[in-house]
Amino acid sequence: MILATWRAFLPDARRFLCGALLLEVGHGFLWVLQNLYVRSLGFGEADAGTVLSAAGIGVVLTTIPAAALYDALGARRCLVLAATGAAAGLLGFALSESLPALLFWSAVQSASFTVHRVVAAPFLVSVGHPGQRTQLFGAEFMTHTVAAAFGLACAGALADLLVHAGLGESEGLSAALALGALASLCATIPYRGLVTGRRREPTAAEAPTATRPASPPSVWRMFAILAPRHWHLWWRLALPYLIVGTGAGLIIPFINLYVTDRFARPKNELGLVM
Repeated sequence: MILATWRAFLPDARRFLCGALLLEVGHGFLWVLQNLYVRSLGFGEADAGTVLSAAGIGVVLTTIPAAALYDALGARRCLVLAATGAAAGLLGFALSESLPALLFWSAVQSASFTVHRVVAAPFLVSVGHPGQRTQLFGAEFMTHTVAAAFGLACAGALADLLVHAGLGESEGLSAALALGALASLCATIPYRGLVTGRRREPTAAEAPTATRPASPPSVWRMFAILAPRHWHLWWRLALPYLIVGTGAGLIIPFINLYVTDRFARPKNELGLVM
């Protein structure tokens, strides 16, 4: 049944899922190894939290501009840019040894991944038939989940192997993160083959004329939902996310450090736990 569903998807949908899988594998490397690498450089848990905060700031500052970027460049270029930026951010993080550099590359990686997430939804709608969009979005969620689990397990195993091979703690973690960056960069291969997401110039019939003024870019229309008359709805939507996010932010980002310190398990077992 899964194979039949896969074959029913359009070629661009399959290319997107392949790219998303590779990008998520690379993201899994960062997820499991980031805090360990920061601490191996001599920084403490507070510094690791600061690095994670920089990643959050990258997400916040990128979300709405990513929508504008999608309007300007189209899905294909945005996805290639997101995969390239995620790879560059992960590699830059792996090669950094100062806190400012770690903060910068953490923000770059998270911002690039956010561009991918923003573009994914409208792109999947454009390449999915109305009758199969639910299956396509389900496949996209499954791809991210499976790829993240695979990336977490591989990251822990590779880091453990490299450290025991004599590279040292920081060098081994850095090399493993660089391999994660390579996985993210490989996502550009299927993304470059996308056809649906190519940006095209408007035809004469579509071009704005003096008698038919051009409508404002769709990204600016998004700001209408921030009007004061909608604030009551915003609070109802945002408050549960704020409560859950605060609790999750105190726990999930530090699970790798907790498991490492509390149970003294090797990195390959840490990847499996996560």
